[in-house]
Amino acid sequence: MIRILKYVILDIIKNRLVLAYAIILAVLSWSLFSLEDNSAKGVLSLTNVVLLLVPLFSVIFSTIYLYNSAEFIELLVSQPLKRKDIWLGFYTGLSLALAAAFMIGAGLPLLFFR
Repeated sequence: MIRILKYVILDIIKNRLVLAYAIILAVLSWSLFSLEDNSAKGVLSLTNVVLLLVPLFSVIFSTIYLYNSAEFIELLVSQPLKRKDIWLGFYTGLSLALAAAFMIGAGLPLLFFR
């Protein structure tokens, strides 16, 4: 599972879409905090944006990534690996990459303005 996790994370890091996701979240976060003097209003606005954008992007990106990785998944299934380890590696890799992009995009501005 660790080897699959490593390959999935390296593949996702090469993907520019996750970088664009982090940058878009960062720009939105910085702009929402810069609009108001009260940081509580900025946090509330950021919460609304995050509740809309994060699940939407996560579902769409994960679906497209798994669809495009079909041949790699076929290769892994033909090896003497448990399917549970394959899917757990993919799930963990996707989760870690998207969580890291979220923490960079929305977490850094939140720490800076709090």
